[in-house]
Amino acid sequence: MDPRQNKPATRKFLAPPVKVACLECRAARTRCNGKTPVRKLLQPRFGEARIVQSPPNELLTGPAPVVSLATPGAGLLQRDDQLDFEMDFDFDPNLLGNSESLTMDNAFLPLSMAEDTFNIKLENSVVRTYSNDEDILSAYYVYIHPYFPVLPPPLLHQAVDKMETGVQGPNDILFHSRSNPQFQSASPMTLAISALLSLIPHPDDPNPTSPDSVLLRRNQAQVFAQLAIDGIEIENEMLESIMDPGEALSTQEAHIYRTQIHPQVRLEAESTVALLLLCTYEYAQRGNISKMRKRCGQALISAMDLGLHSKGNEAYEYAESDRRIWWMTYVCVCQGSILSCMAPTILLTDPRFTTPLPTFASDSDAWDVFLEAQRVIATATQFVIDLESALKADSHDLTLWEKMTELEKIVEPLVQAAEKCARIKIHRYCAFSDMPVFTKKHCDLSSTPATVQGSPRSGCGCNNNLQQATNTLSLSPGVINSPIPDNISVFDSPILPFSGRFSSKVCMQSAFNIAQSFRALPHSRPFDPRNPSYWTDAKQMKDLPRMMPIFACCAMQSSYAMIMLCHKTLVIKQTSPFEEGLRKKTDKLLFQLHEGIQMILNALENYSTANEALTGMRDQIRMAIDSVAAIQN
Repeated sequence: MDPRQNKPATRKFLAPPVKVACLECRAARTRCNGKTPVRKLLQPRFGEARIVQSPPNELLTGPAPVVSLATPGAGLLQRDDQLDFEMDFDFDPNLLGNSESLTMDNAFLPLSMAEDTFNIKLENSVVRTYSNDEDILSAYYVYIHPYFPVLPPPLLHQAVDKMETGVQGPNDILFHSRSNPQFQSASPMTLAISALLSLIPHPDDPNPTSPDSVLLRRNQAQVFAQLAIDGIEIENEMLESIMDPGEALSTQEAHIYRTQIHPQVRLEAESTVALLLLCTYEYAQRGNISKMRKRCGQALISAMDLGLHSKGNEAYEYAESDRRIWWMTYVCVCQGSILSCMAPTILLTDPRFTTPLPTFASDSDAWDVFLEAQRVIATATQFVIDLESALKADSHDLTLWEKMTELEKIVEPLVQAAEKCARIKIHRYCAFSDMPVFTKKHCDLSSTPATVQGSPRSGCGCNNNLQQATNTLSLSPGVINSPIPDNISVFDSPILPFSGRFSSKVCMQSAFNIAQSFRALPHSRPFDPRNPSYWTDAKQMKDLPRMMPIFACCAMQSSYAMIMLCHKTLVIKQTSPFEEGLRKKTDKLLFQLHEGIQMILNALENYSTANEALTGMRDQIRMAIDSVAAIQN
């Protein structure tokens, strides 16, 4: 007898899985037959259609598995081979054998029973939710748009925060709006926005920094982020690939079966916006630069496939939106290069990039300066990489000399308009010999492991070598005839054209300017027309976290320069006799440096409330400044 005859009968698929045609049903974690319009399912009537919930899965119930979704490390750089669990919410009842599907129709339940299906968790931690796409979009303009203007400017009275306290059913993995508990967005763009908004503490949370509150927000954000990625994948899916793969190659493009969210943003560009928002989410919240770069690459391909990079000056309905999406894609690609210390994936001056700059009513030059700063920082980062390689190889190639002086000539005129991070990158080798201050790797800064536990000095690797560095300024014969400005002396290395004194002064000025810029960053000003007193307290306004910290690396560069200047000043003060007047000036300088570092710490403290990965940066700066305090005392 054939052994295959002893096998139990298996259940066949009665019909192929329906994915694209029922996107709204899938987003709401419900099932239908793929034929009845979703708008009817949301208002069920007897005999028309019924909502069938996807069977609960043991991996998605209970808090334990969600904890493993997102655990930001102390630093931002993670190994590329780190496991990253990807959730998939697309379950089909047929895959569960003979298990019976559950049906629920709140329209046929008494009101009291329908309300009892949700638990309101006000006694402990709470999370914010929104009842529709319009409210999510309005909240974007309050919390995200001021720092990441990827969408067109808001309409009059659009920047309002109609937040609600989240409620959660016993088998739900997401909190929902109480006024509209069945709502869940189907747009990847609003799902990505929801992921970022979930990280902002609820104003009624009694202890928003407690581990329970942080974990609750982290889990909620990660579920939204994964739903956004799933939505992007679905919108790139074709029915032919599922039903008849032989016809898929002859199909021109996938169709999107949902409504447009923003009237000034083309439907097919919403996925690109979602990817750009998730770039920053992966970096600032999850600390995963590798995945951030992958999201940047996806956004770049998506934007170029839509032709957003090669638009002309013609006016059309989506002109401003297309310009902002493209140039924010460009910015994210630059940031991916800067943060990973790798060459950009695009040619920064590619002649194919002809799309005009977006408009900014209050400052016509703002976008030009912003983008030029990104280009310069990315170029300076590449220079740092080349310089490190040359120094390790003990190379005397004057090409780096010429590149360094050329970069300084480019950056110096931009100092008044652009941020100063690039200038610190150019000069910190001449000023500080790139001595390590932090025990963990951040941006392109060197690091050294702490060797003595519990000692404040273990946070800095420069204490023992700084005295030696101050005595190594000797003239190198190979650079006497090199073409450098007359007012700049030379350093002892043939590939570093600036003196330590000059570069230290440049780094100090740039670091102070960066610190003051972080202090001047505005806070979000949420307003809810339903509650005029909402967030009216000035102190509460300052407690609101700023979002989208795409310039966090500038904070590290600035703090590095000021901490090194503290060490250098202390060494000189301890080894050289000072008259009273000079000693007072030195003490004043140290006070100003500490004040500048505190500005950076305050900014990172504010950022880290809603961006957990930045706590690593904050803690590293605190450790390094404790090292300075230990020496000073």
